[in-house]
Amino acid sequence: MTEYGGILTYGEVRAGRLSPVSLELLGLGRALADAGTGDLSMVLIDKRAESCGRAAIAYGADRVS
Repeated sequence: MTEYGGILTYGEVRAGRLSPVSLELLGLGRALADAGTGDLSMVLIDKRAESCGRAAIAYGADRVS
């Protein structure tokens, strides 16, 4: 069996910005990651993902795809 580590969240973009629930998920995910579960990653699917990706990093994500 393969072991997985880290936290993966999905980011929702609304009006060109990360939605409030996405920011909440980053906060909760950051707390879990800091408790030793690994890195925090966020998946963004949007045309404006690059600018929102920078925001996700600023709010605590280690990686954004």
